[in-house]
Amino acid sequence: MGFSQKLQSFSILALILCNSRLFSRADSVVSQMIMMSSGGYSEILDSLIKSCKEFDFNNGNANSNNNDRRGAKRNGFVASLLCCNGLLSDLLKANKLELFWRFYNGMLEANVLHDVYTYTHLINAHFRVGNAKEGKRVLFEMEEKGCSPSLVTYNVVIGGLCRVGEVDEAFELKKLMDKKGFFSDVFTYSILIDGFGKQKRCVEAKLILEEMFSKGLKPDHVAYTALIDGFMRQGDSREAFRVKEEMLAHGVKLNLFHV
Repeated sequence: MGFSQKLQSFSILALILCNSRLFSRADSVVSQMIMMSSGGYSEILDSLIKSCKEFDFNNGNANSNNNDRRGAKRNGFVASLLCCNGLLSDLLKANKLELFWRFYNGMLEANVLHDVYTYTHLINAHFRVGNAKEGKRVLFEMEEKGCSPSLVTYNVVIGGLCRVGEVDEAFELKKLMDKKGFFSDVFTYSILIDGFGKQKRCVEAKLILEEMFSKGLKPDHVAYTALIDGFMRQGDSREAFRVKEEMLAHGVKLNLFHV
């Protein structure tokens, strides 16, 4: 058996294990692939994509008819979709965007269905490079296709909008999210406080902090740090110090940033 055939056999084995929810064993197989490969992650990724196209996810075996994609469209595919989403997530965390898109395109060619996690990873990838237009397009697309965004999805979009300076649109999305029953969490508010603070709009950032209290949420050091940083950017060190004292009064500990 040649090396490429051996690598593909390992890829198929990893997919079978994932389809059976034996993720730790699948991880061990991928680790072996990494050890035996001289071409690095790119070679392994190509092998996984190729195997994904040739795999019958419904029955859990290699598919001799490559035109039959039924397995990717049935409930039996869920475990393998988890595997794909997990890899997309890992590639994002490692900031391997080129590999992310190569693997995602492989999923498209294999007719792999999308769920809320897939769409959220796509949105994250677009905003990661500052492409707010595409990030928002994917959000609208998932809703049109009947896939409801999660709180995490909305937080990714809100964070992405804040990073590109579109804080007003981010805040409007937060209000829309609340109306839909996705109640903002500490992370949502912290993102917005940071976004408004970096725009030197600290009055609004402070109002967002106060809204957190009114909703029964306790700001953490991230939210306070963002507000303190905002006042410092604005040149108001006195108010920054006052916010620091308020933070201490609420039992939030100092970190090195505040010392």
